[in-house]
Amino acid sequence: MCRKRRTQGLVVTPRAADRARWLARRGRGKLRCLSVRSCFLLATDGDGGEVMTVSTPRIEAVCWYRSYPEQLTFRDGSLAHVRRLAGPLKIPTFGRWDQFDAPYTTQLLRSCALAVDQLDMELVVPDEMALLNWLGDPAEARATCEDLIRHVPALPYVRVLSLKIRWGFGGGGVAPRLASFLSRTPSLTRLRIDASPHCLTVYEGEEAAAPPPRGKQQQWKRSDVGADEQSRVRLDGLREMSVDGLKGTDSEEHRLVQLLLASAPPSLERMSLTFRDARGGVHCR
Repeated sequence: MCRKRRTQGLVVTPRAADRARWLARRGRGKLRCLSVRSCFLLATDGDGGEVMTVSTPRIEAVCWYRSYPEQLTFRDGSLAHVRRLAGPLKIPTFGRWDQFDAPYTTQLLRSCALAVDQLDMELVVPDEMALLNWLGDPAEARATCEDLIRHVPALPYVRVLSLKIRWGFGGGGVAPRLASFLSRTPSLTRLRIDASPHCLTVYEGEEAAAPPPRGKQQQWKRSDVGADEQSRVRLDGLREMSVDGLKGTDSEEHRLVQLLLASAPPSLERMSLTFRDARGGVHCR
């Protein structure tokens, strides 16, 4: 949440986009927080030409959620003082780099990489059915699918990370994907993970292909992060760690917790694991 100050924040939504350019001009130099939620078209100059530009050197927080404008550019140095990125910013671990949230999330992260110290992210580990829905024919999917975490820059000054992880039934590779991401945030002092297993598979239309057998890995989704790389993830400054949303019945959860235990230093002050039933009630902490 952006703190309330005399200097206003700018919230851009689909209905507010037409007014956003005027507000941005009025608040130029004073804007502290920019929030963009579910926005797909940004305001233009009236002739369909110039896309809205927000230039504010003092901005400290950016909240970005599920927004895919046709054009988005951050000027060099314009986000040099951003300390908090929220939303959560979403990125699939596999897929096409130019699809959905991936290009906007990575652009924001790169623009703020050397300043941000609080980060709110959502990692989506797609199962085979989701990848087929996203990418189409399996032959084309193999040609276009890639590891999207490799586009995430190093984030050396992030101290507080809130991370939601979603994966589906046919999944695999949750722990390696998490290891790859955490290797980019070596300075963490607080880590909060919200695990959401078995929630991803999407069926579109009656002719959607049947999902593969549980546990079967398609060629394009095999992890390229091995045990050696997982063992190199060290969070030596970590003091607090919590994992919420565990079911206690999924092997991916077990590997995820193993990774976190191996990454935590002996000086860890607090760790909590929260298990929830199907209705969301806590049955073990």
